[in-house]
Amino acid sequence: MPRLTRTGPVLTAFAVLLSGGAVQAQPTRSAPSSLPPTGGRYSHIVTSELPPGSRLVMIAGQVGADSTGRIVSADPAEQIRLAYDNLDRALLAAGATWDDVLKTTTFLTQPSDVAVLRAVRATRFAGRTSPANTLVVVQALHDPTVLFEVEAIAVIPPRSAR
Repeated sequence: MPRLTRTGPVLTAFAVLLSGGAVQAQPTRSAPSSLPPTGGRYSHIVTSELPPGSRLVMIAGQVGADSTGRIVSADPAEQIRLAYDNLDRALLAAGATWDDVLKTTTFLTQPSDVAVLRAVRATRFAGRTSPANTLVVVQALHDPTVLFEVEAIAVIPPRSAR
């Protein structure tokens, strides 16, 4: 069975799929004590071997825009909430749930909005182990009115495993 390497779990997952190796359905999430504490906000490590019939889902960055593409508010909390609502809809459209999400990457334009992000994110993962996450503070996103963006990687187990 292939082992996780420095190339990361996604590339390893592809290797498992291609090799047809023996696999497990559930991702393993951990925050080893040898790494800085996460405060439960994310997992340092998420590993997943993909069973045959699983689907790897990569969701593009979602922002605080409505279905017409209009940014709904200049308020960071509202943009973050709507971006996560859009990610909810993308997961649903792919046949996935938050429990299937292995990794998120979040982009903020204002470091002062980290507390707001954490509060909103906590509502999405309430009662669940949070996925691995990377938070990047950037000078700007594609549109100066966009203050936040979130993307996700999920693995959907075979229908028989649900």
